[in-house]
Amino acid sequence: MAKPKTPLLSFGARGSIANTLTFQKRGSLTIARRKPIPTDPKTNLQLAQRQVYRDAVDAWNALTPEEKEAYRGICPGLTPYQCYMKTALAPAPPPPPPEEQTEEQTQNNAESSIHSAAQHRAGQRLTIPNRKVTKLAFLIRRGGSPTGNITYEIRRVSDDSLIVSKVWGDAGALPTINTWVEVTFDTPPTINEEVRICFYYPGGNASNCIFFRYQNTNVKAGEYLTLWLSPSWIAYSTLDDAYRYKYYEV
Repeated sequence: MAKPKTPLLSFGARGSIANTLTFQKRGSLTIARRKPIPTDPKTNLQLAQRQVYRDAVDAWNALTPEEKEAYRGICPGLTPYQCYMKTALAPAPPPPPPEEQTEEQTQNNAESSIHSAAQHRAGQRLTIPNRKVTKLAFLIRRGGSPTGNITYEIRRVSDDSLIVSKVWGDAGALPTINTWVEVTFDTPPTINEEVRICFYYPGGNASNCIFFRYQNTNVKAGEYLTLWLSPSWIAYSTLDDAYRYKYYEV
């Protein structure tokens, strides 16, 4: 049982009696109060951390004297044991970010255009196998002085519903030479089905339009160029659009 460090009835009594009474000095006063007993809720996190500590101690005890001595001087001011425990109990580094990957068809030897008097959408019909799509690009340029927004889209083949879209900007801002023009989706969707990736431009005319590049041979099996001319899509099974999309594996 703990004892007060000075006489109990003196003005300077300090210390604890058993686990019930504690004397403390507060300014010129000596105060007696119930001794606080820390609670131990034993949460899952606490229990897990204690197990980590026990495992680290067991691992230290399993080291040979030579292995223990190797920690001497590694951590300035700490003993080999303290250095080992500091290292063993350090928070694990966060996992590296997932690697963004690319799917593409870059071969191209021909071009066509979209504008208000012709097809309004151009792209590729393909299957995206359980990927989170982050970016989409097409090899395009402007002809003349088109105006109005260009919108990139991914649409389901099953019912033509829109999965995701992003406005790139005004067609007049496109370069006049073929360029990979890319958008980054604000909320990347996870896709696991057959889709059409495309860009949409309902403005302009034959003199003020958007040109896109494609390959006039079949490059990628199971994929092909697709165009939308109201009221339906047109398929070109022997052609492939030039496209690039980036994604994360799911």
